[in-house]
Amino acid sequence: MQTAETRTKQRIVNDHPPGFNPPGALPPPKLASANETVVERIPTLNSEASCHLGDNLAVDQNVNHCLALESGARDQLARRWAEFPSADRSHCIRYSSAGGGGTYTDLLSCLEMEADARNLHAKRRSAANQ
Repeated sequence: MQTAETRTKQRIVNDHPPGFNPPGALPPPKLASANETVVERIPTLNSEASCHLGDNLAVDQNVNHCLALESGARDQLARRWAEFPSADRSHCIRYSSAGGGGTYTDLLSCLEMEADARNLHAKRRSAANQ
């Protein structure tokens, strides 16, 4: 016998926000070689679905604020895309879109952390060589 709590848990697990793309719904990226993926432009992510996901999980989140943050992150990515190495773009796209969703804020954060880690490593290596 199902209780109201069981039905609610099942709804949370089984319901997907509008426009949710299950894993594998997008075509795989074009490969340059066996180990490198070519990422020439910003991917199209369904960040709106992620913003609405909070509604389905009863998290107190303003969807319009979330969408504004995603739009801002997309704009930043458009301006800065070429400054990120291709390997970082490829890695961060896989990370930020794992599970079939993805957000521009996750993608931008990943790319910035990769750049920060590379810069920190270079500084440490430079200091060690002095």
